[in-house]
Amino acid sequence: MTDTVREIAVQALRDAFNTMVDGAPVDDPYTVTWDRIERYEIDEEVGRKKQYVLSILEGNETKVHRTRPLVQADLEIALEFIVRIAKTDTAASTLNRVLGELLRKIGENTTLGGTVVDIKDTGNEFQIVGMDDKLAKGVLFITLKYRHDALDPRIAI
Repeated sequence: MTDTVREIAVQALRDAFNTMVDGAPVDDPYTVTWDRIERYEIDEEVGRKKQYVLSILEGNETKVHRTRPLVQADLEIALEFIVRIAKTDTAASTLNRVLGELLRKIGENTTLGGTVVDIKDTGNEFQIVGMDDKLAKGVLFITLKYRHDALDPRIAI
């Protein structure tokens, strides 16, 4: 065991988004398959070459409870996405659809298989990059609430 609970939680989040497949499941299909998911900010030029690009960016972490035997932490995450807008669609409707798909995926498993205590949606924002080239960006802000041993951040509690 070498990874911290924080690292395991962020990896689990990435793994969850990797399971999104356009057209699946058959009874309630997603409309997005991520062409690329990274843990660093992706340049807009990459977004011009791909349909759907997602960046998982770790932000501030606050220790909200520090009483032995555990520490509870709130980790802020920015889920930045870049999308190319189809000729038959608008930037606003595409961004709203993709945001909805992200929220849906998070809502399917708010503990990431028991890795975190909860995931909270804390807001979002959109930016239309250029009306002519049909590229848009959005970000969904979430907080991962997780716990670890007070003496060892690799041990989940």
